[in-house]
Amino acid sequence: MTKLLDNGARGRRAVYDGQQRLGGIQQSDDGYVVRDRQGRTIGTFDTSNEAIDAVLKAGGVGQNFALARSFYVEPLLAFVARAEARAMLFAAGELDLHGAVDGLQSAAERDGLVDHIGQHAVQEIVAAAFREHGE
Repeated sequence: MTKLLDNGARGRRAVYDGQQRLGGIQQSDDGYVVRDRQGRTIGTFDTSNEAIDAVLKAGGVGQNFALARSFYVEPLLAFVARAEARAMLFAAGELDLHGAVDGLQSAAERDGLVDHIGQHAVQEIVAAAFREHGE
């Protein structure tokens, strides 16, 4: 069973609106640094909730702000779901193996998982998904 990254862990977290990535948050010594989906720094905030709110506002969530606020997803959870989905698409013949795995590796690097949990752990998550869904 995969554990979610602790909310207090120093690392990157992605914020989604339910369909797309709006931006990210990274804890630093000064607080929580917020970046938009292009990686541009929005600002630094004292709490993770303020940081998430800033990402949502910058992402143009607008009047659906309260609903979108509930769609904050830990990068590890998103990666596990992405790995399982790509494994199922591979099993259905919709993706070739290299395309499925390369996309997962790119996502793991972009979301800071390789730095946070290590390359070996990333590979274990991918292997487990393909063992369960992709064969």
